[in-house]
Amino acid sequence: PNGNLVAVNDDWNVAENVEAIVAATAAVGAFALNVGSHDSAVLRSFAPGTYTARASVANGVGGVAYLEIYDADLATGPISTIPFVAVRGRVAPGSGIVVGGMGSNGRGQRSYLLRALGPALGLPNAVSDPSFLVVRDNALVGMNDNWGSVPAEAVETATAVARLGLSSLPAGSKDAALVLTGNIHAGPHTVQVSSPEGPGGIVLLELHDLDSTRPTHLAPAIVSPPVAQTVAAGSPLTLKVVAYGTGPLAYQWLKDSVPVSGATAATYEVGSATGAQAGSYEVVVTNATGTARSLPALVTLQSGPGGSAATQRVVGDGYVAGGTATISNTLTFTGSPDSLGWSVVLPVGWSFVSDGGASGEVKPAAGATGSLEWAWSIVPTSPVTFTYTVHVPPGEFGTKTLVTSGIIRQSGDVQVIAATPSPLSVAAVARYHSADTNVDGRISLLELTRVIELYNTRNGTTRTGCYMLQPGTEDGYAADASRASGAVVNFGAYYAGDSNRDGKLSLLELTRMIELYNFRNGTTRTGQYRAQAGTEDGFAPGP
Repeated sequence: PNGNLVAVNDDWNVAENVEAIVAATAAVGAFALNVGSHDSAVLRSFAPGTYTARASVANGVGGVAYLEIYDADLATGPISTIPFVAVRGRVAPGSGIVVGGMGSNGRGQRSYLLRALGPALGLPNAVSDPSFLVVRDNALVGMNDNWGSVPAEAVETATAVARLGLSSLPAGSKDAALVLTGNIHAGPHTVQVSSPEGPGGIVLLELHDLDSTRPTHLAPAIVSPPVAQTVAAGSPLTLKVVAYGTGPLAYQWLKDSVPVSGATAATYEVGSATGAQAGSYEVVVTNATGTARSLPALVTLQSGPGGSAATQRVVGDGYVAGGTATISNTLTFTGSPDSLGWSVVLPVGWSFVSDGGASGEVKPAAGATGSLEWAWSIVPTSPVTFTYTVHVPPGEFGTKTLVTSGIIRQSGDVQVIAATPSPLSVAAVARYHSADTNVDGRISLLELTRVIELYNTRNGTTRTGCYMLQPGTEDGYAADASRASGAVVNFGAYYAGDSNRDGKLSLLELTRMIELYNFRNGTTRTGQYRAQAGTEDGFAPGP
């Protein structure tokens, strides 16, 4: 909720509550997930509020993803309600569509407000003319293209919008909206959004349950945060947020965590962008009930000398909660800049420790949090590469992101370059080794023999060391005797001893396990180890 991570999953069958996920999947009537698949799932209780679920690629290339949200309380009784779901997607040009679905376990007539917003978003890359179809069992049950085109439907839509306290749609806009009433429980409905006459773009598909019980006063909730964008110098800059909540709503935009004077509307506009507008933007929305803060959106200005680039990467596997993470950065440029800069926005609670390499004369102070800045008034030779190390607070979990930009100033011109990849994902390094099945921070002889067992896996008479994911075993893995040594695999969660992530244990990797097992405190073998980002396996011998 409001940018704070509360749940994360990569590969459903390695979740701690995998048995409960399997049971809930069957209880709500969802299709079962295959054992060992790389699909993701989360089962948990949520406090009342508005939440954002983000699906991304953990490994490999992108593609189509199907994100489902089930009310798992329906198996034992209607304890909670989901009054609305908003899906933000991109409609491809031509025949591209964004698909949403809905179903109900209610009885009798039930009413929903459906909206496909494009022009109302006010974004330069929003879809210009969305339309949608509602289909059940291959039969059309509703459709709309331009919400005000049918007067009777427009009145019904406007009444529902006012009742729910949503932002109204401009008269004559090409956004699509419809109130759908019927026996929704008779079968799942599919909402298909398209823009066959336009170039495609971003669309926000909203599904509102008009019959659900709603609080009298709703705190603000951001359902469409500002979008990162690159603008040319001198071109208009427009940032917009879509928020729900009991009115009136108050807005305050921030740039690099500092309030922007006079920026107190849902839309922030600059007629002619300059280097002063480049940076990380957020918006805070408040009302009498509460406050919501958006995720940051990086604005990059295209100007200045060509041939410039900024890159960043994680050194090692990621971060250790209560430990550190190290990031390597490179700024490449042509010509003779007057000065250079580097800026990064850290996750909440992370703090600067030290830097190395060709870091600037101006650098963060030890313990600095939030936005870190480096500057070079004496410009080194391109490329400029440096690293920095940050402390991660105890208890941190899940993947975190860094929003970073390089800055080049030359002859009064300013070029702000979003560092690639943007944002940079920093994964959590496991605190316990896969071999440490009793999670006591030590590798025992029994646990070492389990590693040797996996190492000795054979395909016929050939030792391969191949393993596979296997929930329910002592370490979550099992020997895979059916796989040939040269077969390529792609696991979302590799065995910690598999340093090169090839799905098998080599002799070199086994000797590393023996090294951890043989750690001694004085003359006593303890087998102690600790999480350590940057090593071959994310761990190091010793407490």
